[in-house]
Amino acid sequence: MRQKICLGLIILFLLGTAGCADLSSYDLSGQVELRPKSDGLPYLEVHEYKPRPKKGADSILESISEEFTQAIKKMLSSYIVYPLELYPKLNFTKEVLLCEEPYEIQVDFANLPPKDFNYLKVYDPQGEEVKIKAIEEKIRVGRDSVNMKSQNEHGTKHSGYGLASFLEPYSNNEYILEIDYLIECVPVVVRVIKNDRGVATGYEVEDERIEMYITAKIGNRTYLYGERKLNGKKTLPVSVVDWNLDGEFTDEDMVKIEDKKEEMFFPVNKRFKVGTGKEATWYIIELEKTGDDKYILNINEA
Repeated sequence: MRQKICLGLIILFLLGTAGCADLSSYDLSGQVELRPKSDGLPYLEVHEYKPRPKKGADSILESISEEFTQAIKKMLSSYIVYPLELYPKLNFTKEVLLCEEPYEIQVDFANLPPKDFNYLKVYDPQGEEVKIKAIEEKIRVGRDSVNMKSQNEHGTKHSGYGLASFLEPYSNNEYILEIDYLIECVPVVVRVIKNDRGVATGYEVEDERIEMYITAKIGNRTYLYGERKLNGKKTLPVSVVDWNLDGEFTDEDMVKIEDKKEEMFFPVNKRFKVGTGKEATWYIIELEKTGDDKYILNINEA
């Protein structure tokens, strides 16, 4: 199912105020000179799936009661219940706007041995497949097909990470995609207990074990970079990232400040707060283009 990635002002504000406590001890006011760089990593999440945790054996038995009844009727010695509601989650399609044109990202792990990015496809506005370039791929566990439907008590386990890029042909912008996944599913195994005459007298259940997440991020490889020099020797890396993926740097984008290996995002030309209580300070950031590939970021108290 297609789903457009919408970036509302409320989300921007929340992102701008998240994780700011560590910056409250600094005076961020000042100017930062920026220049383009082209080695950016993904920063905008377009998909995340994490299943809700199970509530225990009772809820499992309730969910399989109908299947178990059928199994008793067939007098099976044992049978396996896979959480088939997870199976459709192994593939998804997302629509994103790149340079204001709709592109489609498809990810499919169903019945595919993850290898050489065979689980990832990108389509342009005309429906033509776009060639992707592999940057990094790690298959931590699982080189066979993901299979949640086989009668295998050992289940299936896959874990990996992929980083790939592709060119938007009209603007020649390079966009980068990150896929991170863990798919582990050991099914519920129900064994029917029979007496000497072969009559079912009860059953025993081995609980399932499910751990699964799939995330996808995208970003423009080009960004603006500079450094905010504070009092003393402290320096903060500062970047402007193309948040709306339109290939330009405007008030619709976000400022990323890195401190102690933490990344914090703030809106451009919108007030935001750093810190809490008496230590809180309100700022506003303005982006100014001063020449070819030259920008200045003005950070002022608001």
